[in-house]
Amino acid sequence: MATVTFFLFIAGSIAAVTMWSAAPWIIPLLAVPSLIVTWLALAVALADLMKRPAHRFPGGRWFWILLVALLNVVVFLPYWLLVARRPADEG
Repeated sequence: MATVTFFLFIAGSIAAVTMWSAAPWIIPLLAVPSLIVTWLALAVALADLMKRPAHRFPGGRWFWILLVALLNVVVFLPYWLLVARRPADEG
């Protein structure tokens, strides 16, 4: 959800300024929903990172913490596919 919202924000901002001749100051207003969803997703991902056993992470826990911290929106989909879909109490 956060990744989709982020890309919709980027596309919406570009379209608003280039195609519809909107003032560039509209971009911060369009950023609010993207930022809220991103912050919520980041909090959920970090909480999930802290509760899972370290051996459940492909590449290790610190690798994923760094990815989420540095690339937050872009890494949510790979994190969900590779880590979050695997039950925390499995194995």
